Amino acid sequence: MEHLEPINPIKIFNFGALHLELNTPVFIFILVVIVLVLMNWLLIKPVMRTIHHRNQYMKDVRLNTERNTAEIVKLRETYQEKLNRVKAEIAVARMDARRKSHAVVDDTLSKAKKESEAEMKKGLDDLDRQVSAVRQELLGQSKNLADMLSERVLK
Repeated sequence: MEHLEPINPIKIFNFGALHLELNTPVFIFILVVIVLVLMNWLLIKPVMRTIHHRNQYMKDVRLNTERNTAEIVKLRETYQEKLNRVKAEIAVARMDARRKSHAVVDDTLSKAKKESEAEMKKGLDDLDRQVSAVRQELLGQSKNLADMLSERVLK
């Protein structure tokens, strides 16, 4: 049987060209820990901080959007109320203007009718006077004619 040599811890890491001493794994572990700490400090924390700021920004934007949407809805309702109120006022003003214009038209028509009736009455009165004057004249002429005829007949 072959004789087994006792294990020498220094020879455990002897790989020929890749010879490692006992303190090499400890040194590698310390380097890995330093690299992890540096990565955490230089990379992970800033990235996490950026992600946190982005999430906070998105939350703020969402809240602003909701607030603005609520304000827009409120302003739209206020606008609709004012628009409806103005439309009602316009309808009342139109009806009032229409009523006033009809009153003015009726008043103007009645004045024109009264004026035309007065003109017509005046014209009829003038016509009656002229007819009376012509009658009187014709009566006078017929009397003269009758007198002339009676003189001729009697002659």
